[in-house]
Amino acid sequence: MNKVLKCFIFVATILLVGFIKSNSVSAATLSYSNSGYYYDVRINGESKLSWWTSLYEMDGKVAYCIQPNTHEGV
Repeated sequence: MNKVLKCFIFVATILLVGFIKSNSVSAATLSYSNSGYYYDVRINGESKLSWWTSLYEMDGKVAYCIQPNTHEGV
């Protein structure tokens, strides 16, 4: 009985996996432009300007990067 049950579970799993659809994958196009804006930071009373901020779009939709330790504009 154990052998029959294992065989049935194996065949059922193979059939189930065969019917599951996988998502299609497509590459996106990234475009970015300089926004013209800078951050104004004051350090010890002295004004420091930051790197410019960029506007990112992927396939026409607004995007942003959340990767730690990645500086803007790099």
